[in-house]
This record gives sequence, C-alpha cells and structure tokens, in this order.
Amino acid sequence: YKHQGANMTITIKSLFTAFISLVMPGVGQLFYGELGWALFWFVTAIITGGLTIWPSAIHCLFLANK
Repeated sequence: YKHQGANMTITIKSLFTAFISLVMPGVGQLFYGELGWALFWFVTAIITGGLTIWPSAIHCLFLANK
C-alpha cells in the first residue's frame, strides 16, 4: 500500500520504522542505515525523558522519502 501526498510517499516500510521509533527511538533510523541519526535520537530521548519520541518517528517518514 502506498499513499502519495504532497511530495511524500508513505509505505508500509516507513510506517513500520516510524512505529519502531515510537517504541525505541533511533531503531527506525538504524533500519535505514543512519547510525548518526539513530544515536542522536536515542540520546536525546534519554536526555529529555522521551519528549523526542514523536519527532524521531516523524523523521523516519522523511528518511523513507530521501
């Protein structure tokens, strides 16, 4: 299934990685091979007490369209 919006395609893979990032920030970025971003989101989630979980998941959607 693909939904094409304003220059963004959402696939099952991108939704899956976004969901993974909601559970464990940074794992979705690792799925795309982005180690630097994965470490960044993981560390910021620890520092902020989980406030960056949603931005981490949304970032996965943007990585899918890179």
